[in-house]
Amino acid sequence: MSTGLPTHFFSESGQHLRCLINRILFGTLMVSGLAVMSPVASADHTSSGDHASSGEGHHHHSDMPDTTPPKGSLLMQHAKAIWEQAVALEEQSGEAIKYATTLRKEVANLRTQARKTKTPAGGEKTDALLQSTLTQLASQVTPWQTLAGSLRAEAEKLKGQSQAIMQQGFVALWAPWIKHEGKLTLTSMSGAGMAMAHNVQVRSISPSVPNPTMEKMKQEDGSTMSLNRMAMSSQSIPPGLETDTFKVSRNQDLFGHIEAIADDKTHPGELPLNEIHQWYLILSNTEGNPIHKAQIRVEGHMPGHVHGLPTQPEIVEEVSPGVYRVDGVKFQMAGWWVMKFVIEHENEEDSITFNLVL
Repeated sequence: MSTGLPTHFFSESGQHLRCLINRILFGTLMVSGLAVMSPVASADHTSSGDHASSGEGHHHHSDMPDTTPPKGSLLMQHAKAIWEQAVALEEQSGEAIKYATTLRKEVANLRTQARKTKTPAGGEKTDALLQSTLTQLASQVTPWQTLAGSLRAEAEKLKGQSQAIMQQGFVALWAPWIKHEGKLTLTSMSGAGMAMAHNVQVRSISPSVPNPTMEKMKQEDGSTMSLNRMAMSSQSIPPGLETDTFKVSRNQDLFGHIEAIADDKTHPGELPLNEIHQWYLILSNTEGNPIHKAQIRVEGHMPGHVHGLPTQPEIVEEVSPGVYRVDGVKFQMAGWWVMKFVIEHENEEDSITFNLVL
């Protein structure tokens, strides 16, 4: 950075500005020169190209086996490529924020040095140059912050597109196991007692709530209840809370889906209240390959009521490669629940978290 100011005006961080500028500009040029094809159009183009190539090969080499990957795998591989673009944009956004922060610190340093330094005789030129430099540096902070925000917004958009395509591929690969793609809800048979909390170690009630009578609670049988109090019915659910049953893992290496196993009392996608039931947890990597022989721990809690599940669900069987049966799931009240699966596979730990609003 060449400003004509004495070197003592600049902090140590100022010496790294030029290097940081080059890194950011390189990333910005990459972004501005990036031709991102519409994910759906690109997927169709890839699939049609693969089919055309496969068809041509089949025409000339009918005795050769078809090695074309399944459509679901192709979709997930394409989605992974889009996700990686989004991650790159997030990294560039972080670099832009770092640069904006460095600029702010440099402006503060220059102002401090200016106050401490006595202006020598005839130093009006230096003062004017200092003010000009301060103005120039300060004026760059907002544009870099804006750039960072734009990059992050574009990254979020790409991630949404990627997850939608990844879900399409995932459903195609595990079609026999997936009966419901929407959000999980309580069965319509769940009625009286929905706002009751019982069999929990931490009470989800206000201490001022009196202990009601069994008649007032409208419970058919309270003999098995360990807590006979009404639960607080309201929760502070974050706006825009994602309640999808298809999610990317914390480390962005796995993709998973939760599937409630329907019985004679429930339909696909419905959960009973105050009844133990079973789920399937279906796991693959982001290219669609099943996660086999993983060690999985199940955790669940209700953020608004600071208590956990009344049971301890666990994985009881891997019924097919990547398909795990979860037993012991039970919800004792309606509201916002968080279900987390901690996954250990090939000496790596990852997790997938699902939000449910029942």
